[in-house]
Amino acid sequence: MTPGGRVGFGTNIPSSSGESARQPPSSRESASVKSLFQAEMQRERAGATCTLHGRPNSWMSAFRGPVTDVLASLPRTALCYDVFSRARDAGSVRRRPLGFHPPRFTLDAEVEWVLRRALGPLTWKPKMPVSGERLVDIALRLDLAARIAARQPRELIEREMGTKPAHRLREQYVATVARGALLDHALAQLLERARASEVTCVLLKHAALNRMGVLQVGSRVASDVDVLIPHARAREFQAILKDNGYEDLGLPESSHQLPALRDPNGVLIELHVHVPLVTLTSGQPFARADDLLAAGLAIQSGDALIPDVPIVAAHAIAHGLMQHAQVPHVYSPLKTFADLADLQRVRPSVIEQARAYLSGTMTADDLGSVQTLARALAEGDLEAAMAGGPGLILRHALASQLDRRYAMRLRLGSLTEHRGTSVVRSPAQLFRSLRAAWDWARSDPNRPL
Repeated sequence: MTPGGRVGFGTNIPSSSGESARQPPSSRESASVKSLFQAEMQRERAGATCTLHGRPNSWMSAFRGPVTDVLASLPRTALCYDVFSRARDAGSVRRRPLGFHPPRFTLDAEVEWVLRRALGPLTWKPKMPVSGERLVDIALRLDLAARIAARQPRELIEREMGTKPAHRLREQYVATVARGALLDHALAQLLERARASEVTCVLLKHAALNRMGVLQVGSRVASDVDVLIPHARAREFQAILKDNGYEDLGLPESSHQLPALRDPNGVLIELHVHVPLVTLTSGQPFARADDLLAAGLAIQSGDALIPDVPIVAAHAIAHGLMQHAQVPHVYSPLKTFADLADLQRVRPSVIEQARAYLSGTMTADDLGSVQTLARALAEGDLEAAMAGGPGLILRHALASQLDRRYAMRLRLGSLTEHRGTSVVRSPAQLFRSLRAAWDWARSDPNRPL
């Protein structure tokens, strides 16, 4: 970073801007999606691992080398120690500020382009030249590459960033479409098992957003299927799945979910027993499936249930800004604001409605900052997005993915300070946390997750 606080990203190259009509995928692309889907199935069964993006070493060194850039992210074979790994019946969580302390910086042309093309108005036109290669690097690291390609016409992207960089974004889009088809297939098989076992499934995260119809095809990267199961039936259903070919990977159990399973096609399946940090009544630190059903906040959608829209928004905020705030290598916070942007298209007041379900775990100031930032990003008002409380959250979202020193600080901070239904860690759990943090700090910054 330069002394003035500006991100030192290198030398710009000229580009041109313009608008063009969006074209549907060609027959050649459709064939690519089909072949990628088949390749995904083969790689999943083989247990391969890769990712859509790598991780940089620091702001200054983030763009010195190529980013890991493969066509589809596969399930994680190992997870760091989860900060929510204590008793499910723990007492109420404490409401406290987000407390982010990101480094200072001003947006340069490339970061501005990625934010506007991923989240802002489609009519925006860049006024400064940009480097196509750096645009790809930033978009990959922020997990927004596929979203940009899904939202913007191909001709426009090629004019603004160049043909080769635009093709890399298009690859991410095609791979995400293929990955989405694989996840849909896995979800259909899971729901068939649930129906045969008379187990209620409430869809979460990508599965819920997709079933609600708010996602553009290929716009949201996902690596697993998340469903909320009634607490009393969760272990029974997990045993049923294992008896029917779902593999226990030996991953740790968390307070909010059982150990992840891998389905017969290699897709990671996560059975949640509650939604952490989303509260329906005072003094309750989470929401269970039975709570949502009793409150009329789960809606039938085909062969599954989906939470009410404000619950989905509240979970997106809690998941990206609290649950994974200190493990940035697991989840990009900007995906939270991408989800909120999609939800606001179908219900403009959704964040205001979601505040009621987060008031027990987030401060009013932070909730207001999230709402202001989501609106500013959707409207393309980056001056408002970078100011005050919203600016702290946006700088955290950017630095957590682009500044390795800040990311390391967050990860090490999770050893002593964490959110959720957790209580005091045992010595063995603290040792696992220290070892995971040390291994991560010593690892190749551009390695796949």
